[in-house]
Amino acid sequence: LQQFSNIVTLGEGKTSLVRIPELEKFLNGAKLFCKNECENPAGTFKDREASYVISKAKEIGLQKIVFHSTGNTGRAYSLYASKCGIESFFFLPLSCMDKCDSSMIADNIHIIAVDGHFNQVSKVAKTFAKNNNITMLAPLHDKLEGKATIAYEQFEELPESTIFVQTIAGGYGIMGFFMGHDR
Repeated sequence: LQQFSNIVTLGEGKTSLVRIPELEKFLNGAKLFCKNECENPAGTFKDREASYVISKAKEIGLQKIVFHSTGNTGRAYSLYASKCGIESFFFLPLSCMDKCDSSMIADNIHIIAVDGHFNQVSKVAKTFAKNNNITMLAPLHDKLEGKATIAYEQFEELPESTIFVQTIAGGYGIMGFFMGHDR
């Protein structure tokens, strides 16, 4: 029961499966469905990842965390960390500040915009984490488990499907889907 007490959730997952008939004419009669990940609490598929990663952070007793992203990951991690009382330092490019909104206003959420490219943001975040002795949450292989949950839902909802298309950029998304589909 101890492990379940560390689960941090905001109700992510179980998103709607939406049929897209307008594109089916290009698929030789195949039916096309899309998981509507915008329905997640932070409005992104990254909520699934955040639930898993922040639950692990809580489980190992982290009080403060540092991470960087261009928006969606940081938005989700900030909200999930805040829910369980973990102080977060979210670094992002200044040009991506539009990903932040009033839902991210909390005493334990710190948003640091860096005027530069993502690789510069990464360096600043890593230096900040090191100088302040705070755990940096990137890169983190546990992200895969959150991505795998989408595959599990696909199989629950469409057990006869033979083709799945994953449109998320980046290797972790693809690896997580493969892991979930393999299981």
